[in-house]
Amino acid sequence: MKSLPTINGLSYASFSNENDNDYQSSNGFSSYVSSLRSIGSQKVMHLMEKFFSDGEPMTLLVYIIILPWVDVVARDCVPLLLPFITASSIAKMVYMAEWIHWFR
Repeated sequence: MKSLPTINGLSYASFSNENDNDYQSSNGFSSYVSSLRSIGSQKVMHLMEKFFSDGEPMTLLVYIIILPWVDVVARDCVPLLLPFITASSIAKMVYMAEWIHWFR
C-alpha cells in the first residue's frame, strides 16, 4: 500500500523494538519476544501520552493477539479492541493484497 487511507479522526501509529529482523542474532526468539514486550510497552505508553499532549487522545486502541501485553499497558487509559482473526481471514487478506498488486 503506497499510503494509508485517510479518515477524519483516525490516526495510525506503529512502534519498533529497535531490534527488527534481528531476533536470530540475539538470544533466540524468546529473547526477541521479551524485548518486544519490554520496549513495546514503553513505546505504546509513549504513543498514548503523545496523542494526549497533541490534543488528540486515543479513543480506541486496536491490537492483535500476538501482542497480549498491550491490554495490560493500556486497559486503564483507553478502550481496547482485539479483533478475532482466523487463518482463513489472513489468507483472504494476502490473496486480496496480491490481487490488487497484480491488477493495478
